[in-house]
Amino acid sequence: MLTSENLAYKFTDGLQIKFPNLNAQVGEKILITGSSGSGKSTFLNLIAGAIKLQTGKLAFDGFNYETQKNFNIDKFRAEKIGYVFQTLNLIPFLSVFENITLSIKFSKKRAAKVNNVKDEVMRLLLSLGLEENILEKKTSNLSIGQQQRVAVCRALLGGPKLFLADEPTSALDDESSKKFIKELFQTFNKKKQIIIIASHDLRLINSFDRVINFNNV
Repeated sequence: MLTSENLAYKFTDGLQIKFPNLNAQVGEKILITGSSGSGKSTFLNLIAGAIKLQTGKLAFDGFNYETQKNFNIDKFRAEKIGYVFQTLNLIPFLSVFENITLSIKFSKKRAAKVNNVKDEVMRLLLSLGLEENILEKKTSNLSIGQQQRVAVCRALLGGPKLFLADEPTSALDDESSKKFIKELFQTFNKKKQIIIIASHDLRLINSFDRVINFNNV
């Protein structure tokens, strides 16, 4: 369902990173590991269409990135992909509810999957260990751990077929990291979704179906 072949990305300083080929099926939970600079974030950004494909082939759910214009890729990402950036990209002056529901404002197809927006937001919040009283708080007033969970809720709302997350446990201690991954997997629909997480956090290895180490490429 998600395939990449001969992907490579060249930065403005001349550095080029070559990525391993990937073939991911619905129901898989994949962890990408590697040291800083090994290309984990760049790989996720290519899959998400957040940066332009330069070399190689990439396809997801029948959509071939190399043949598409930027507008079509942006639309496809909004409809099919939930992405938690390493920087989270939450809007600090908006409430938790407003931040989460941004994800369905840009996709009518994802919005159509949500019968009752508030109920679905609450379901996701509770499944990720957050309480209802957080709903109207501004995200700038939350802890890093809470902000990470809000970003995950936003990415999951509307049931995207592909969930991507970049270093989602980087600010969490051992216990919080285990709890976060357990909560995330509780929201996972193995009949419809793929999860790919990039992290240097080796505590996560045993939680995933497959681990790809970019240091070995």
